[in-house]
Amino acid sequence: MPFDPEGSAPLSHLSLLAHHPERLVALRLALAEHVRPGASVLDAGCGALGVLAIMAAKLGARRVVGIDGGPLPMARRLAEDNGVGDRVTFLECDLDEADASIGPFDVIVGMVYVDNPRLDLARQQLMARIAERFAHRTTAFIPDRVRLSVAAFDTRTADATGETKSAAWRETIERAESLSGLSMRVARFLVDPDWRRSRLGLAVPPLSPDARLTARFGFPDRNTMTQLTDREVVAEAAYGLGAAQPRYPPSLEMPVTRAGRFDGVIWRQDIVAGGLIIRSAETFQAVDAAEPVIPRETVTLTLDDRWRRYVPATITPS
Repeated sequence: MPFDPEGSAPLSHLSLLAHHPERLVALRLALAEHVRPGASVLDAGCGALGVLAIMAAKLGARRVVGIDGGPLPMARRLAEDNGVGDRVTFLECDLDEADASIGPFDVIVGMVYVDNPRLDLARQQLMARIAERFAHRTTAFIPDRVRLSVAAFDTRTADATGETKSAAWRETIERAESLSGLSMRVARFLVDPDWRRSRLGLAVPPLSPDARLTARFGFPDRNTMTQLTDREVVAEAAYGLGAAQPRYPPSLEMPVTRAGRFDGVIWRQDIVAGGLIIRSAETFQAVDAAEPVIPRETVTLTLDDRWRRYVPATITPS
């Protein structure tokens, strides 16, 4: 399948690192647990900077392969600058088309998710195919589980994008460097406004080293929302050779616990490696038609082919 995560562009990948340093801590811990000296590692969907592939090499992996559909010259430069260019190979290709002869691998990293539950099911299925082609019996997966849950809400002014503000660029990049153990020196020109003007003909966003940036990462603002149901687990996918193919149920029932106007749901996706939650993200999505609800009624979400921009939902008495 074509791969188009937010980290495919160098600046987007740098922004992800800068905005969510806690993920780097969790990923570094997970890599340190599984990457032994002499190990082989696959970073499936490595992103434009290839940071996790480089981290694996610095932890002692003998051979690391990073695969992404986007151009990877910056990842190669970062690997060289961090002294592991001889042990990391970056391949620019579709993950489904990568030659099976490059495997198997002792560790497979797959941070391929875009925090959209409908789209991410296909990415879970992609990782199942990766396991079939590149894993052996004892291959470790990072993450090894993806858990999706949902709750119904009454929200008149939902923040569907979950916008949050970053700290200053210089501060956040330095924090990402310290937490990953990598140097980002060769990527810092990406936030130089003169370079952006000369290459892109644009002066926006104003990315001087001390500028602040509003980014599309975070959690919906619940201050104006009322939760109408308990949070229900939709599915939990486990990864590994022979694991069941990830899938969602065709529908999900949620008993109403509080009266209100049901107009949307908040999905929560927990990406887990062993006992670590690497990433926990929430996404608001409107239902196809808002309706009043009261306790003793049941909200039913339909998760079939009609599920697109809006979630098909019905209300029934218990």
